[in-house]
Amino acid sequence: MTVRFNPRSRRIPRSVEIFVFASIAPYLALAPVRGDELHLSTGVIEGKIISDADNAFRVESFAGSIDVPAIVVRRRVAAPARVDEYRALLSARDPDADRHVGLARWCLDRNLVKLAGAHVSDALRLDPTHAEARELAGYVRLGEVWFRAGTAPGESADETREQALVEEVRAGWQRRIHGLRDAFLGAGDGARSFEEGRAHLLRIESPLAIDGACKLLGEGLPRHRALLTEFLGKHHHDDAAAAHLVVLALTDPDAGVRLSAAEQLAGRRDSRVTVVLRSALRCETDDVVRRAAVALGRVADETAFDDLVTALRTDAFPGERKTLAEIIRQLGETFNDPVRSAVNDRVVETPPTIAFAGLARRVDLIDASATPPKAQNRSEVQEALIALTGVNHGFDASAWREWRDTRRNAAAEP
Repeated sequence: MTVRFNPRSRRIPRSVEIFVFASIAPYLALAPVRGDELHLSTGVIEGKIISDADNAFRVESFAGSIDVPAIVVRRRVAAPARVDEYRALLSARDPDADRHVGLARWCLDRNLVKLAGAHVSDALRLDPTHAEARELAGYVRLGEVWFRAGTAPGESADETREQALVEEVRAGWQRRIHGLRDAFLGAGDGARSFEEGRAHLLRIESPLAIDGACKLLGEGLPRHRALLTEFLGKHHHDDAAAAHLVVLALTDPDAGVRLSAAEQLAGRRDSRVTVVLRSALRCETDDVVRRAAVALGRVADETAFDDLVTALRTDAFPGERKTLAEIIRQLGETFNDPVRSAVNDRVVETPPTIAFAGLARRVDLIDASATPPKAQNRSEVQEALIALTGVNHGFDASAWREWRDTRRNAAAEP
């Protein structure tokens, strides 16, 4: 491929940026050998700079060497070897739980994920109730309860090492998606650039990229979150993808994003989706009930009929109501099949997690907004029933049930 550009121009042609990004994207996901950094418009390459001759930098990483054209490098940062920095911090004083958490965060800031995990484990060993350590370990706090989907105590040393390897790969995918977002998906980028970024993202098939995509796109613009639903929909057989789609369908502030998530859930044909959404019809917060009804209308599972009929009016649902926090906990307990992925030519299994940044805070705010509902009809529930049955009995629960009974009796006749 031949790329022409003016070497005196400070503006790098878009074609050069895209070509270079495609060439070096795999290296954006690798752990660094030391602290040297090359800052590009598409991300940051970290490694040991072993030469900078012939208008190119040669960077050594764990995957080998790569030549980066000097024209695409915006800034070069030289840093001391990270192992020396780490040893200096570690020797400062005997670490307690707080100190281990601080060291873990220092490691995470430098993508030393495995080392960070060791410090989190040490912090929890010294103080099992340490809140920051629990958060770093992947637990989510909803109210007074901590949970992490699919996690079992007493993991073996081999399992711990395997999990550390998986976390390294996850962190690599997160760095790669971060580069994609910055290069193509920014607020000021045009439609063509966004479509290029979308194409790159949807080519990623590893389920270990789900966490990074949710963290980086789940708090972005509505178009980022809509793209996230499309990405999650590609992972038809992964429980982590299903759990994130349910969260988006119930909690996202944008109606278009919620609808996109519901449509992706419908494509899964998974009865567990209906179970969780039916449970959400009992939520204390009316908005969550209405959103669950919209999703059930797209899923179109007949087992939801009775619950939808009961939810037609805000004051009609008998029994105890649920908080959204309880529904999210149920979600973690329901979608807990291990995530299976290939790492270093091995198939490894890891528990699914819900990786949205700020989810606990969002859930707390939604639960805090719950008020005793005024007696009114829910049009979203009516529309879901119409989508499910093809008939319309308005908000008359008795008429809906009579229609159901008539249909059952007709089917039972010889």
